[in-house]
Amino acid sequence: MDVLDTLAVRFHFGGAFVNDGKKIQYVGGFGGAFVNDGKKIQYVGGSQAMSYIERDKVSLPEIVGHLRDHWNMSAGGLLHWLFPGKRMEDGLRVLVDDNACLYMANCIVECGVADIFVEDVVVEKGSGDESDREQHVTDFKDELVDMQEKMTKQTKSVSMVTQSREEVAKQIKRVHEFYRGPTKKGKEVVEKMHEAGSQDDGSDESEDSDYMPGDASSS
Repeated sequence: MDVLDTLAVRFHFGGAFVNDGKKIQYVGGFGGAFVNDGKKIQYVGGSQAMSYIERDKVSLPEIVGHLRDHWNMSAGGLLHWLFPGKRMEDGLRVLVDDNACLYMANCIVECGVADIFVEDVVVEKGSGDESDREQHVTDFKDELVDMQEKMTKQTKSVSMVTQSREEVAKQIKRVHEFYRGPTKKGKEVVEKMHEAGSQDDGSDESEDSDYMPGDASSS
């Protein structure tokens, strides 16, 4: 492949843009630039890696694909390229779409190198990114399952207590019925006692009828 048909790209990744505490602003729309009050801007930290992209394939997805061979840029990150011959204070441009990438390629002349700086988004703890939301949903589901299990156990225990109380009430009722009315065998015993009493009364009357007062006076 001819060198003239490729675009040499030097990726700068894993670092961050810093200055001496002055505010940095991005002025203008497409083709705008980072500006401040004259203070120096630097890309501190990170690493560098080279890639070679065919000029007829230059696009934002193609550049991001080559970047991923060296660095996995976070979602929401930005790519900045430095206009040839300018400083970072007034020469940084943002690769927002394919047209911006083509403009960068046309600005890089023969044997030139496009310096692209990766600005990753710093995700703070508790910022509510997608992974945090998924974790919260998972935790919430686990809590719901635990609550359902606890409620099921409590319902079963209450049901067992209710059933035991009903059974005790039935047993008490049977005992009361037993003592309130005699059983069949008890009735038979009572009837036999009545019959025996009536027979004893008849025998006494017969003995009294045989007794004669005259006999006692004669003797």
